[in-house]
Amino acid sequence: ELSRSNVYAALELIKRRQYKAWLKASNDEEKATIELDPFVIARKAIRNCHPLMKLRGVTRGGTTYQVPFPIQEPEAEFRAMKSMRDVCRQKARHGETHFPDILASELLAAFRNEGFTIQAKQELHKQCEANRAYAHYRR
Repeated sequence: ELSRSNVYAALELIKRRQYKAWLKASNDEEKATIELDPFVIARKAIRNCHPLMKLRGVTRGGTTYQVPFPIQEPEAEFRAMKSMRDVCRQKARHGETHFPDILASELLAAFRNEGFTIQAKQELHKQCEANRAYAHYRR
């Protein structure tokens, strides 16, 4: 119940922020580019955070290698939401107080392909690229 109310509060904040930006837009072309539906923003933000690969430990000859594996769509969505939650929790520990505010900011940043969740995804992809040599250890 608490998480649902936090998400809805974050979506309401997104709607308010986007509407303010829409009101500040000077012409119709700028207004047309501003997305006002918070559900569309949240879906696109989560889709932008989907990782393509994951690292899994595989033991061969007594040594554990971090091997990149492709991810299916449901797991990618789960990992995107989990990383967004973790980033928001980390921000909450570092001074920002209200979880809905943090979540709204992170969703808007991810919608624009910015923010810490996108950085976490890119960092994971860099690690997968670095460990690409171990891909032949996949089962």
